[in-house]
Amino acid sequence: MKPANDLFLLIKSLHKGEKRFFKLYARKYEKDANYLRLFEAIDRQHEYDEQALKETFKNDKFAQRLSVTKEYLYEMILCSLRNYGTEVSPEMEVLALRRDIKTLISKRLYRQAEKLIVKAKELALQYDLFHELLGILGDEAYLPWKDREEMFREWRDVLDKFNNMYEFGYFAEQVRAITENKRYLRSPEDFAEINEIEKKYAKDVREATSFSSKLRYYFAHTMLNTLKNNGDEKLKNARATVGLFHEYPQFIQTQTLAYLSELRTYSAIELAQGNYEKALQSIQTLKQTEVPAQFLPFKKILLFFIEQNYALATLKFERFAEFELQYNELSGTYPHELASYGVAIELKFLSNFAYAYFAVGRYGDALKKLNILLARPDLAQHPYFENNVRLLYLIVHYEIGNFDLLEYLIRSTYRAFLKRKQLFAFEKCFLRHIRRLSVIDDTVALRRWLQALYDEIRVLSADPQEAAFLKKYNYPAWIESKLTGQKFLDVLKRKQESKRELKKAALPQPNIPSEFYRQTAE
Repeated sequence: MKPANDLFLLIKSLHKGEKRFFKLYARKYEKDANYLRLFEAIDRQHEYDEQALKETFKNDKFAQRLSVTKEYLYEMILCSLRNYGTEVSPEMEVLALRRDIKTLISKRLYRQAEKLIVKAKELALQYDLFHELLGILGDEAYLPWKDREEMFREWRDVLDKFNNMYEFGYFAEQVRAITENKRYLRSPEDFAEINEIEKKYAKDVREATSFSSKLRYYFAHTMLNTLKNNGDEKLKNARATVGLFHEYPQFIQTQTLAYLSELRTYSAIELAQGNYEKALQSIQTLKQTEVPAQFLPFKKILLFFIEQNYALATLKFERFAEFELQYNELSGTYPHELASYGVAIELKFLSNFAYAYFAVGRYGDALKKLNILLARPDLAQHPYFENNVRLLYLIVHYEIGNFDLLEYLIRSTYRAFLKRKQLFAFEKCFLRHIRRLSVIDDTVALRRWLQALYDEIRVLSADPQEAAFLKKYNYPAWIESKLTGQKFLDVLKRKQESKRELKKAALPQPNIPSEFYRQTAE
């Protein structure tokens, strides 16, 4: 028997098209309407409540054997999904073809089976379905006229492609596992770990023999260069990933979530590089991308994520009141889809809200978000987020003037970093200085300590790994705002404008032939 909650989770995972298909399927193949009634009753629930179901159907005979009815309903839904899948998934279409091939072979209708084998092989090759292709070749071996030498050559070729995809995928998985917990490498141990993985498993993209292998290569190297804070290389690989999907557009429909996620990653990297127009183009691309109905919730979540990142990068903090309403709506409407992205994306959303409210001086609202984050036991599993959240928490209390509490918070933060081996150069420097700043009431001494902190951070900024961490909440800009007496947001805007001007100045001048000047002079 399936645990009671499994049926509830399965029903809640269905999108509108699948629910509609199941109801049509149930009416067509099942005369007993009770299964459909039970389906609709569970679908109306927000949390699984078996007692409520028994109360609803207390006058129905099937309620006396509810567990058996639920088990049958569970199997019926899976059966309808198998039939629904053949309409939307090449993999399900290949599986359906293989069932027909086996039936024809069992009837010794080999010529008819051969026609379906050719169709199934073409489809499997088109979509890199190498595991299914091996099965199709196994079916093909039953054809009496099949040349055995040619058959073994095909097997070897497919196995080579399958192994190639596995090797690229294994490296990508190793990098992804590190990326989940560490946004950037900051300790010698971190660098040693990733260098060892790279040395053992990394391959050249020219060795990739399929779309799937190339995708894994570009994904791994985008993440690898993110960890190493190598901006140019991570941008190059992120662009190549999106370009690969556009080169093989059939995979946008079969690997929709991967494509949407890569668009999000590409957009974030363009923003980090200050390429706002390119990032805006990626938002438009995502909006215009047509996806199957079951992926619409994921598209909405990722679009929200990209637009939030864009607002942060362009200092449009006033949009975050609107974003919070959208986030609450997404959480209520698509809780399972949101949860499927893991804890990190939720931490990202909450920390973005905290930073946005802090940037515009809404310290109370920032504090609420930070308190929510710090109360989460899973925050410690993500050191990059935890360190930033804890430091921003100290800054907000400093801004509010909670100096008595601040002294305790600084000590507890220091102990937390030390215990988790997260006391890196910037954290150590910042904690030392803010502890002193919180007890100074002399203006001249305060300015001297702020200047000392600012100078130390400028030195740390020369380290690419520390610089990557410093950018998250613009710590240097906050210290500068304290030194100059300006608002934090005004300092951010001034710095952004300076970067924009520098970028314009760095643009290559047009290569105008000397003949043009001669003609103009004449």
